Amino acid sequence: MEIDFDFPDDLPPVFVDQIQIQQVLINLISNGIEATENTGRPPTIRIAASAQDEPSVVLEVVDNGSGIRETDSIFDPFVTTKTKGMGIGLAVSRSIVEAHEGRISASNNAGFGATFRVDLPVGAYPFPRQAVGAG
Repeated sequence: MEIDFDFPDDLPPVFVDQIQIQQVLINLISNGIEATENTGRPPTIRIAASAQDEPSVVLEVVDNGSGIRETDSIFDPFVTTKTKGMGIGLAVSRSIVEAHEGRISASNNAGFGATFRVDLPVGAYPFPRQAVGAG
């Protein structure tokens, strides 16, 4: 499995709950890996970040897998195309991204695979931080 990373050095800061956004990325990467299985093509995943004028930072997870059949409902709870899936991973990912005042979307690539895009605003933390270990 080939995973390419494209993260420029000059990205503006985005204040997020790192664990939550990590969970979103793990879900998107895992889905991409599963989508590339049994396609007959060498599997590839590309993870990229870029700054936008909004201002926001965009994270993209791009695969060369089988694509998305239900682009309109893919983020709805209990919608899955996997035989062993429960259909909550992308719904939870959407909830996390929206809690950060961001957006998540998915589209099919020209040719093969899909792109998942997460837009996160540059600026202040969107909800109060809680101190770890506070009583």
